Amino acid sequence: MKKSNFTDFTGFIIEETKAEDIDVLLEIATECNLARWSRREYEREISRKDNISFTAKKGDTIIGFITARLIIFRNESSYLNDEFSQNKGIEKTAGVNKSNKSNKSDENNKIDGDTTNECEVEIHNIAVSSLHQVQGAGKILLNSLLEALADFDKAGLWLEVRESNRQAITFYRAQHFREVSKRKNYYTQPTEDAVIMKRDMVKKQV
Repeated sequence: MKKSNFTDFTGFIIEETKAEDIDVLLEIATECNLARWSRREYEREISRKDNISFTAKKGDTIIGFITARLIIFRNESSYLNDEFSQNKGIEKTAGVNKSNKSNKSDENNKIDGDTTNECEVEIHNIAVSSLHQVQGAGKILLNSLLEALADFDKAGLWLEVRESNRQAITFYRAQHFREVSKRKNYYTQPTEDAVIMKRDMVKKQV
């Protein structure tokens, strides 16, 4: 499912996330005010069979990353009812305050043996260092995730963002995400509603 490393026409090098990248991911996450995942939580997440994670490099320097998880289910209400999204409290965007809840792995979501050709993906985090924002790295990371799902006929991408983070919401709308629902008082420090957004991907028939 995961694609090979490649260099984008903008000069960003996209690679699958490796354990040795985690120090830099932690630095970028802190700079962008992402949820305070520990080293162990990142290690556990990127080692999962249902995880999809990429880094973006400029030369030899990691300047951004995206991490997401496949969750297989059949209808939109399952996500909205929180039946399949087990690591709530983690904001899926860069540059805003996040909840202090931790990331808890859910081994029940393994996809071995699942024969469906449809999937849903929960984007946990996407972030780009401040010196390299507004250069297209976020879009390229998101497109890398979409390309990793090319074997699926249909895919739904989900994320959550603070209601006050209008810059992120505008970016996601430009990337064809739509607002689906809200979770009241979902975030803490400060308390704030979460906007749930979704993008549908359908493979074009030849």
